[in-house]
Amino acid sequence: MVQTDPHAGGHDAHHDCHGPNAPTHHVNWYQGLLGVHNEKSQQGGVNKLLWRYNNPKDECDPKNQDPPLLGALINLAVVAFILMRFGKKPIMDALAHRKKTIMQDIDAAAALRADAEKRLKSYEKQLARIADRRKELQEEYSSQWEAERQRILKEAEEKASRLRRDAEFRVAQELKQAQADLLRESVDAAVASAEELLKSRVGAADHERLANDYLTNIGDALKTSGPGAARRTT
Repeated sequence: MVQTDPHAGGHDAHHDCHGPNAPTHHVNWYQGLLGVHNEKSQQGGVNKLLWRYNNPKDECDPKNQDPPLLGALINLAVVAFILMRFGKKPIMDALAHRKKTIMQDIDAAAALRADAEKRLKSYEKQLARIADRRKELQEEYSSQWEAERQRILKEAEEKASRLRRDAEFRVAQELKQAQADLLRESVDAAVASAEELLKSRVGAADHERLANDYLTNIGDALKTSGPGAARRTT
C-alpha cells in the first residue's frame, strides 16, 4: 500500500491556485494605484490606496493583489484625454481627408460610369447607323448592279446590231462585186466571140449576124446580172 506524504500534499494544495479548486480572489478595485510595495500596502490610510501587495516568489500567496480596476480606468481616461486633446485634430483631419478621398473616388466612379453609359449609348447609335448604312449600301449596290446589267445588255444588243449591219453591208458589197465581175466576164466573152466571128467571116451578112449576136449576148448578160438574177442568187 502506497502512502502519501502529508507535507507533499500540503505543498501541492498550497500551489494549486489556478485550478478548479483554487480559492477565489477578491477583485482589487482601488488599492495600489502607484504600484507594488508589500510593506506599505499592509499599512492603512493613503498607503493602502497607493500601494498593493504582490509576492513575486509565490504567485499563490493569498495576500497577492491584482492591479486595481480603478487604475485601469484612470489610465484609460488619461489615454482618452490625451487622444482627444492632442490627437483629435489629426484624427479628425485624417478622417476628413479619408472621407474626402472616398467621396472623390465615388465621384470619379460615378463620372466613369456616366462616361461609360454615354459611350455605350454612342456605340449603340453608331451600330444603328451602321445597320441603316449597310441597308442603304445594299440597296444602292443592288440598283447599281441592275443599272450595270441593263447597260451591258444594251451594249451587247447594240454591238450585235452593228455586227449584223456590217455583215449585211459586206454581203451586199460582195454581191455587187460578184455581179460586176459576172457582167465583165459576160462582156469579155461576148467581145471575144465577136472577134472570133469577125476573124472567121468577113461577109456583109456575117457582119449583120455578128452584130445581132453581140447585141443578144449583151442582153443576156444584162438579164443575168440584173435584179432578178440577184433575187435568184439570194
